[in-house]
Amino acid sequence: EYDLLVDGSDNFPTRYLADDAARLAGKPLVWGSILRFQGQIGVAVPEVGFRDLFPAPPAADEVLSCELGGVLASLCTAIGSFMATEVVKLVTGIGEPLVGRVLFYDALTARTREIGFERADDAPAVTGLIDYELFCGTAAGDDPSAVSAAEVLRLRREGEVRLLDVREAHETLLRGIPRAAALPLGALEAGAPIPEALGDGPIVVFYEKDPRSRRAVRALRERGIDAHYLAGGIRAFAAVGGRTEGTGAADAPSERTESK
Repeated sequence: EYDLLVDGSDNFPTRYLADDAARLAGKPLVWGSILRFQGQIGVAVPEVGFRDLFPAPPAADEVLSCELGGVLASLCTAIGSFMATEVVKLVTGIGEPLVGRVLFYDALTARTREIGFERADDAPAVTGLIDYELFCGTAAGDDPSAVSAAEVLRLRREGEVRLLDVREAHETLLRGIPRAAALPLGALEAGAPIPEALGDGPIVVFYEKDPRSRRAVRALRERGIDAHYLAGGIRAFAAVGGRTEGTGAADAPSERTESK
């Protein structure tokens, strides 16, 4: 009934779903993605597609969404035009579609580059549709005390999150999250008082690794405090565009940018 599929979604579960559905139907798929100032365009066919380019999805907590990262408005029309051109080429049979190739466009420099790829010989055969949120790790987890880095960043923008850094003092100085209160895990478990700056309400704690964050959550809940932990720790927060500060902090958006 249809000649091809077009996918402009902003999340990996839908992208894998579109690629698998097109492959099962034996139809070409024109896909495009954008984030901040860059965009990508490609054409998937049953012989070589999106799964060959990305055999495994990235960690869910490391994916920066358009909602959190923002998008240059004019980039939408630029990438959309590239995608529309690929559709015309496929429908009319002219030109050379972007099969086995990905076109990258950087709006800040007005430059493009191309990366070629081939079908992965060890790629599993697509025999049917699956649970793509489970495959990409975006489905609700089994640990109700965990909060994703993307969700923490969203709550932070809205001023609805109280962060407690439970790492050691030297770790906090190396890299921390601005305006987060600090109380080392050892002191917390020994009964030290909660920093008054946190105020009342739920608390989200973070460490470098989740196991110690869970220990902090248990210690807080034993005091009757509603506590959760930042899944993936401060690294996951930085990976989704959250601002960090300190001698070891990576480049990150300014507080003004983060609050938009």
